[in-house]
Amino acid sequence: MVPLEGIYAGAARTPIARGAGGDLYWHAPQFYENGPLLVEVHLPGFEGDLYDASLDVAFLARLRGEEVFPTWTRWCQIGRDVQQTVELFKKFSEFTSALLE
Repeated sequence: MVPLEGIYAGAARTPIARGAGGDLYWHAPQFYENGPLLVEVHLPGFEGDLYDASLDVAFLARLRGEEVFPTWTRWCQIGRDVQQTVELFKKFSEFTSALLE
């Protein structure tokens, strides 16, 4: 099954980290006009280099659709998305551990 494009709360596992993941399955309309479909994952609190690393991702809940932010003040929505992701991950933490094994 292919998810709808949008912003998701999720979980992620890498060789060096595991935790909540803000999953973006989108065309990045903020940055590209008619861009390719991308999967991007933000790991709140993670600091490190994951370029060229394998990443397992589980989509837990769709938070919203794609959106172009007309002003920088609208970017505060991203902070709310991250907070919502962390809260949802706490509720799913036992289940997501099994998903990411």
